[in-house]
Amino acid sequence: EMNSNPDGHLGRLLGLWKQIAARYKGRSNQVLFEIFNEPNGNFNRDKWNAAIPQIIKVIRQTNPKRTLVVMSAEWGNYYTIDSLKLPANDRNIIVSIHYYDPHFFTHQGANWMPGEYQTVGLVWPGPPAKKVTPVGAVQSVEWARTFFNNYNTVPGSGNPASPQTLEGHFTKLQRWSQANNRPINIGEFGAFSRADMASRVRWTQAVVKAAVSRGFSFHYWEFCSGFGVYNAKANKWTGLEEALFV
Repeated sequence: EMNSNPDGHLGRLLGLWKQIAARYKGRSNQVLFEIFNEPNGNFNRDKWNAAIPQIIKVIRQTNPKRTLVVMSAEWGNYYTIDSLKLPANDRNIIVSIHYYDPHFFTHQGANWMPGEYQTVGLVWPGPPAKKVTPVGAVQSVEWARTFFNNYNTVPGSGNPASPQTLEGHFTKLQRWSQANNRPINIGEFGAFSRADMASRVRWTQAVVKAAVSRGFSFHYWEFCSGFGVYNAKANKWTGLEEALFV
């Protein structure tokens, strides 16, 4: 509802936080409040930046020392970090990013995604030894056509699925973090199970190394479902768990 009509529902969100903050004000400092998950749609950068201080003000009335987690705009993407505006006098805030780049690799074949994401067989890193033929839906989406063309043909650092591209994204976050003196948390990252396991492991290791080397905390998405590190039906680890430790 906030993502479709932020102006109409902001009062409700503030009311919810007033209740939640009061209810948990006595909990230990190990309890963090993430003020909103993945703002997107009509809850755009400007609307999100306008809402942040209002939400924080409500929480601080009962939790003046609580650590808060605040995402960047547009689903928590790394590329919107430069537009994020936080209250300058509140330093007890962790900035959270959800990282799934390149989405055509990490979300390939996911049944909740649009048609252009139904191409499977993408490996990481690119380019692949054998070109991947995208599904027909890609042809009507210009940026998707561009991605697959570059993914299939561009060598080295220019490939959208290269380790250098990933490192560049994390360097952007690092520079913002240092310039603004704000800690970064990679609040979600993961590759869906339709990708081959070797590629999932390589990509996951690359994300973890990029985060750890820059002092970012991280949380993998998720435990035992489509992105999971554990197979609950087979009662065993998938192999991805080793990629989380560097």
